[in-house]
Amino acid sequence: MKGESHADDLCWITKSHHPFRIMRGEIPKASNKTFTIVRNPLDVLPSFASLVNTTTHGVKPDFSYDKDYPEWWDWYVRKFAKKNAHFFADTVRQTRETKTPLYIVRYEDLVNEPKETLLGLMAFCFEIKDARGTNLERQIDKVLAKGSEATQFYKMKTVTGKFDANRGMYTEDQIKAVQEAFGEWMYYYGYADTEGNPTGFFYKGQEHSEE
Repeated sequence: MKGESHADDLCWITKSHHPFRIMRGEIPKASNKTFTIVRNPLDVLPSFASLVNTTTHGVKPDFSYDKDYPEWWDWYVRKFAKKNAHFFADTVRQTRETKTPLYIVRYEDLVNEPKETLLGLMAFCFEIKDARGTNLERQIDKVLAKGSEATQFYKMKTVTGKFDANRGMYTEDQIKAVQEAFGEWMYYYGYADTEGNPTGFFYKGQEHSEE
């Protein structure tokens, strides 16, 4: 994608989560403002495994991590759940220490309510109270009217856009390990199964998954 390899003024928005930065335990790069896109960790971990093994977002290996390499998968789940949780903690801590504005976007909200979610994000980026009625809204409408495939720069995996699609890959103990690793972040990002939260813990599959 354009600008993906740049981390300077040539690009307006730069990535902080290149897989090797997380693998090395590096903190996110400093910025003028930060927005973070989060997702159900049970869906993130298999996706991230494919990314670091293929170095692409659209390719998935022809083997099954949990069935063909169960020992590796168990190690990976426990190791990288902690690494990803630490990365989120470092991101939030850095924004607090540098007093950098932080905006949170959930992947599931982008799928369910793309326009409202993007309006909020653009209002944050352009430092305006409301993006409705502006050219930003018109541009968002144009993009959404083309359908999801029009915005895809690479072939998506079959589970893209689906919620809780990978729960079957985890043993009960592995799910507990993910819960322990992400702990407070599940509450911070609104994924915890608490009273008044209709999404439930990890976006329960029976309510949100597509068959």
